[in-house]
Amino acid sequence: AVHFYPHRYLDYSALKPISRLQYGEEVTVIGTIRETRLHQAKGGRIKIVRSMIGDGTGEIECSWFNQAWLQKQLRVGLQIQVSGRADMYLGKLVFANPEWEELDQDALHTGRIVPVHKLTKGIGSKGMRRLMHTIIQSSLPCIHDPVPRELRERLDLSGLQDALYQVHFPKSQEGLNEARRRLAFDELLILQLG
Repeated sequence: AVHFYPHRYLDYSALKPISRLQYGEEVTVIGTIRETRLHQAKGGRIKIVRSMIGDGTGEIECSWFNQAWLQKQLRVGLQIQVSGRADMYLGKLVFANPEWEELDQDALHTGRIVPVHKLTKGIGSKGMRRLMHTIIQSSLPCIHDPVPRELRERLDLSGLQDALYQVHFPKSQEGLNEARRRLAFDELLILQLG
């Protein structure tokens, strides 16, 4: 499972105040929920949860479609991180179906380079991310690095445990690049040994 790598990444590491958001940016904002309400459209067939998020510099509306249960989770006064693409609706910036997390939680879905795994039926992207994080955290201490430390230092390679963590949950683009370099080295080494 540790080799079930993400097939792409969303870079939500850019943190901005709401007043400085620009159309089309993929970005993260931190704010407090000012209001949450449920709307129904097309005769009640489509339910839309809308929350107004404010950070002291401005406010932005976030909308989630057909996720009515969010109305109870997105409580007024709750501080959250919201990540997504800033879209335009009726002349104002909005987030449509953004990722969100409570501010005091470990961020797996917002405010970072977010891994996107191929999904299987019954598991959504958030569920897959949480599952992979649990697997990685529990598996890494058991993984032995076959490349001696002296050789890694001479070739400027990261350790295998760090590379596997960084490829799944990169802390920066540089960390992701180093992880990919190390894992590519391992693949080439195995081919040579074969």
